[in-house]
Amino acid sequence: MNFMQENKLLKIGSILFIVGGLLGGLVPIINSLSTMGTASQITSVYGSEEAFDQMILAQSGGTIGGDTALGIFYGMIIFMVALYAIMMIIHILVGVLGLSRAKNPQRSRFFTVWGIILLIFGVLNVLLSGVFSLSAILGMISGIAAPILFLVGASQMKKAQQA
Repeated sequence: MNFMQENKLLKIGSILFIVGGLLGGLVPIINSLSTMGTASQITSVYGSEEAFDQMILAQSGGTIGGDTALGIFYGMIIFMVALYAIMMIIHILVGVLGLSRAKNPQRSRFFTVWGIILLIFGVLNVLLSGVFSLSAILGMISGIAAPILFLVGASQMKKAQQA
């Protein structure tokens, strides 16, 4: 193996993936779970569970009731939390692996591939969530800044290896 001096951009990008991924995952997970509330809190806005059920039946043309609507709502929240958790784990793993591979020029492809993949997801995240929330700002750190550092660092690593 041909080891060289550790690329600082790759190291910084890896740290941003770890910190940004952790915070960028936990904040929306906590926010999502806090919106769930209890069924009584959600239905109390309509006065009672029966009023909520009648409103849902009226809006759906009688096809679903309040319990089904709440089930769909809770299912969507759980699905979103699972997606945030998966992305958080991916960011943390890529960051940890990046720290261990920052000195190895044969691993430049790792940084290029993960930089591109996570940059695409980061841009999609910004487009879908905007840029003016804590969650979006944290997402930009691990979804845009860190992948760009990976791509630039991988390019530097390739050039240093070829020289």
